[in-house]
Amino acid sequence: MTFPDQNHINCVRDALWGSSASGASLMVGSGFSKNATSSSAHAAPTWVDLAAALHTKLCSQNKNASKRSTPVSKPDIHSPAKLAQMYENVFGRNDLDRLICGQIRDDQLMPGDLHTRLTQLPWRDVFTTNWDTLLERTCMVLPEPTYDVVYTPSHIPIVSQPRIFKLHGTLSSQFPLIVTENDYRTYPEKFAPFVITVKLAMMETVFILVGFSGDNPNFKEWSG
Repeated sequence: MTFPDQNHINCVRDALWGSSASGASLMVGSGFSKNATSSSAHAAPTWVDLAAALHTKLCSQNKNASKRSTPVSKPDIHSPAKLAQMYENVFGRNDLDRLICGQIRDDQLMPGDLHTRLTQLPWRDVFTTNWDTLLERTCMVLPEPTYDVVYTPSHIPIVSQPRIFKLHGTLSSQFPLIVTENDYRTYPEKFAPFVITVKLAMMETVFILVGFSGDNPNFKEWSG
């Protein structure tokens, strides 16, 4: 079967299994988490879902404060980081983290077949902005390849490739989740080694986006 983008597929194939020494790297976004299975009817949320949840809570707070019943505007799904910043300003960071955990419900999600297929490929490194632990749990049951997980820049020198970079934090730890406008604004300074590593992967490897739209504020900055 021949695909319209067969030349790109061939490029990825050669990078993964060919003679190229550079290899291929992967960026995984929230869209790929839709391939997870769930112990309930709950599905993994996307940025749009999170923006809607933030907007609903903020509008409820505004309505209670003003005692007005004026219809609220549609959530601005293109500015989830702005909504998250507003939410943190009103309710505090702890409440924001609780809302994110409640929306994702990581303990109810299980890696799907596509998670296994994806992580079995010989990537040089895997980068993800996802807060769920689906990729890490998938790799725990795979005989090979063996991935080391990088949670903070301090982990970079002590782990070997292939690695899974949790660029925006993870629900399985106490490390901060990157979600608000201020988080994105300070990210290049606080997580400079992550920025450098992603940029090097973009320059040195075939860089593939899966379930990732490319309009993430950090990614726009990294890619120029």
